[in-house]
Amino acid sequence: MSKLLENFTPTVPNVYDANGRNITDKIDYDELKNMFDNGQAFFRKGEKVSVIGPTGEPQDIDAESLSQALNQGYQLNTPSLQYEKAVKEHYTTGTSQAQALGLGALRGLTIGLSDPMLEALGADMEKINALKEYNEAESVISEIGGTIAPMFFSGGTSLAAKAGVEATEQVAKELGKKTIAQKVLQYSPTNLVNMAGRGID
Repeated sequence: MSKLLENFTPTVPNVYDANGRNITDKIDYDELKNMFDNGQAFFRKGEKVSVIGPTGEPQDIDAESLSQALNQGYQLNTPSLQYEKAVKEHYTTGTSQAQALGLGALRGLTIGLSDPMLEALGADMEKINALKEYNEAESVISEIGGTIAPMFFSGGTSLAAKAGVEATEQVAKELGKKTIAQKVLQYSPTNLVNMAGRGID
């Protein structure tokens, strides 16, 4: 699993081997179905097991009903599936959509320089890419808006690019966890504005 979510804890049932030993912490839950089918893993009577039903939503069923449910097309709600769902929910909230809009606008405003700059400044690019992936429409629309924004700046393209670069540095401070002082010198607004100007020319 990636580190897109902090403190993620999946819900897992207690699993036992043929000798009755608890092997919950020793198994790969993505292989649990095969272990269950092959008689290598068992659940005690009354244990609740999370499955994904026809609607795509998770639900808890009695362990005794698991074989029947799997034969009917249900699937085990493994930790990896739980994680994927949790990530999607986390990165499609109103706050995340707003962040995606802002990052998209920065890409347009800096002619695509903001992402490399954010990476150089120590921002968590895995999270930034997740914001873009799970909010594709917002990212595209705002990036286009950021691209055409310079025409509305009284100072012209250079002022727009400078504003975008400075905003990118601020975003890096918010999203990054590393010390960025030295890297800011390398990717200063002046340097990046010059790069942006050459790209526009």
